[in-house]
Amino acid sequence: MIFRFGLALLSLTFFLTTNYFTLPITSESRIGRVLSAQGTLRIQGAKTDSGMDRTILQGSLVETSYDGSMHLHLEPGMQVKARDSTSLELRTIRELRVFQVKLLRGSAFLRVDGQGRSKAWVTEVITPFGSIEIRKGHGLVIYDSAAARLQVFCTDGSLHFLYNSLEYVLNPGESISVRDEKVASKEFIGGTQNRFLYSWYSQGQPWNPSPYFKSLKDLHKSSPPTLKNLSLNGLKSSEWESYQSFSPADLILGQIRMEGYIENFLPHQVLQVSLNGGKEFFDLAYKGGFVLKLDPEDQIYEVIFRLRDLEKFYDVVHDEIIFFFQSRGNRELVLQWTDHLISSFNSKNAVELASSLRETSTFSVSVLEDLMQEFSNRNFQKLDMILYRYRENRNFLVADFSWGSIIADSLSPEPVRRKGRFQVVFERKEGPGVYPYSMRGDLPFLHTLQKRRLDRDGPRITGPLFVSLPNKTPATIDLRVSDQLSNVSAMEYFIDRTGRDGSGLSLSALDGRFDERGEEGQIILPPLFRAQRIYVHARDVQGNWGSFYSVTLGL
Repeated sequence: MIFRFGLALLSLTFFLTTNYFTLPITSESRIGRVLSAQGTLRIQGAKTDSGMDRTILQGSLVETSYDGSMHLHLEPGMQVKARDSTSLELRTIRELRVFQVKLLRGSAFLRVDGQGRSKAWVTEVITPFGSIEIRKGHGLVIYDSAAARLQVFCTDGSLHFLYNSLEYVLNPGESISVRDEKVASKEFIGGTQNRFLYSWYSQGQPWNPSPYFKSLKDLHKSSPPTLKNLSLNGLKSSEWESYQSFSPADLILGQIRMEGYIENFLPHQVLQVSLNGGKEFFDLAYKGGFVLKLDPEDQIYEVIFRLRDLEKFYDVVHDEIIFFFQSRGNRELVLQWTDHLISSFNSKNAVELASSLRETSTFSVSVLEDLMQEFSNRNFQKLDMILYRYRENRNFLVADFSWGSIIADSLSPEPVRRKGRFQVVFERKEGPGVYPYSMRGDLPFLHTLQKRRLDRDGPRITGPLFVSLPNKTPATIDLRVSDQLSNVSAMEYFIDRTGRDGSGLSLSALDGRFDERGEEGQIILPPLFRAQRIYVHARDVQGNWGSFYSVTLGL
């Protein structure tokens, strides 16, 4: 008895998760079959036979899950598509030649050809807010039980909408709605709604669009899908830059979290995402938006979105999305570098402080000797620093610091208080970590020594030794100029022979202004330029001109 009861229970309710299947109809109690389904499809019928679980029987209740869809064929000649938590009750009244579709919730897209045996039949969609009759035509019916709203759209033939004593005839491109038991006037279907309706034709096994859509040129291409309101780890797109790094402190519940929505996303399409620059894509659930959660790994993420429409793919328009995750984030590494610099300064450890500064292009190779000379007369020194601004881009990180110091030495009877601000540019290199590249501003160290030392040497220039001259494109010479004690104030160059200081062709600093001990310049030679050698030198703010640096030119 228990075994038989189990078979009976199974015969009443079953679940389908297969994408495509068909079975022949042999019994009079069967009124249709499932052509295709995605997600979970639930069918419950009063006379379901074991082994015949892919057919629709008289009085069947058919339901899709919130992320599922289905495509049904119903006798004598009607097809129905449904998706997203839809519940339908199906039956026929053969004496009246009526096929009834009772829409309990969700949406149903119907196609009634009105040919052959179906000419004498009428399809009737029953809802709590009236009924829709179709003899020949295509229509979408959406019933939102929570909002107490009904929407009816016609895309082919004609639909008859009946509510109480009212009757409306809908032609292709017209819609009508009922809300709070009030019927609104008929409206023409707008552009966004047309895209939405067009997507129903492409869902599952595609239907040929009705003639109504042929007048709408390139409907599915009229507006490209675009990524909107992107946020990463709770930060809006305006709050972080491409190539920014994140660490465990930036995660949400221990995961990388990315969310947003796609403008002009069609419901039948599938959102896909790649995390490695387009090498691999995987499907991403979309329900009015998407939420992507990732277990973090130490790597670079290059994110690309696209839409899949059957076997076609459409690019999603969005800015470059590239970011790093590191177990120890770049900001933490910068703060660690800062703590090491402060500790070395306060303990007058010139060796450790020089190791923090020597990697930058701002200081000379004699920075250790300079620090030892400056610290030699110090009785006491204390430094405090605050990182008040931090930002990242593709290759560099920029950190702005404010500082205050107290210094007492044998040359001053009273401790001297100083304060200022300076900026450090950190460089990204291959692999994790960042490295100090340059410093500018009012530095808290080497200040006294630089004021007392007499500057008699001009700036030094480095760059390429040889540059080829192409025939049809300009040639570029990138140069770096640095001075041990003073800021650079000017650069100039001569062609083939040197001249009097200050009489050459002047160069501008790449950052727009000569105001640092380390600067960069660039010479751009026009196409067909011919010469053998370029001579370059620079001047510091003390008026010292440096030695000439020569670049050989060749074809």
